Amino acid sequence: MISFSLERKWAIIIAIVLGLLAVVLTNVYFRQKEAQLRMATKPVLVAAKQISKGAVIDYNMLAFKVMPVKFTQPGALRARELAVGKTALVPIMPGEQILATKLAAPGAGLTLAGKTPPGKRAFAITFDPATAVGGMVRPGDHVDILASFSKQQIMLTLFQNVLVLAVGQQMVPTAEAEGVGKRTGTPKKSTITFALTPQEVQILTVAMEHGRIQLTLRPPMESEKALPSADLSNLPSTIDLNTLFQFYIRRPKVEIPSVEVIRGLKKERMPLPR
Repeated sequence: MISFSLERKWAIIIAIVLGLLAVVLTNVYFRQKEAQLRMATKPVLVAAKQISKGAVIDYNMLAFKVMPVKFTQPGALRARELAVGKTALVPIMPGEQILATKLAAPGAGLTLAGKTPPGKRAFAITFDPATAVGGMVRPGDHVDILASFSKQQIMLTLFQNVLVLAVGQQMVPTAEAEGVGKRTGTPKKSTITFALTPQEVQILTVAMEHGRIQLTLRPPMESEKALPSADLSNLPSTIDLNTLFQFYIRRPKVEIPSVEVIRGLKKERMPLPR
């Protein structure tokens, strides 16, 4: 009986020791794996210098940087050949990882169609410097488009915060163009191209036929509308000048002098004779 009791105790002690040993070994194993993962590195393609939006990538713009695996971004490229010759869709800072999503096929995004936002249309008008902030508007700016109608003696703010896609043949922002960037001088008569919805194109076309278009330049960080927007949801597909006025002009209500008359439990307002 005593012998059986001792054997049982030893078995329990051995089981406990083996359990603790398994826990310790498992802990050591996971610590080693964690250290390996921490130390695991791989070379990643990064920008050797600042790359401007729209720039065509060449070998001198790229470099390799050894980084821990856990710090590499999804889509990071690992070969120069995958980036050289492609176009940067966004500015890339020095040391920043080169991602496939930040590059486009050669020439992609550099055409006017590639720069036009989805749902918009590129629409060009001819302008004089006097009507376009003295010719100081540049691609990438945002403007408000106004229309003045001399016969009706009306000035309307048609659209606000409109993106300028191009001025003449220039489609890149002036800060990214060589030898350009100074807003000086008064250019000759040229064209300016906006990003507008198909409905806005119709409205602007009608306004151009009957009035004069002018632009105001917005500050870079200001996107909110300075004036209440007209509700254009019910505009018909074909727009004429009268319809345009109907939706844009809000004539002030003329208040007629009146007096409140109480008849029993009813109240009504009667206009006073003029």
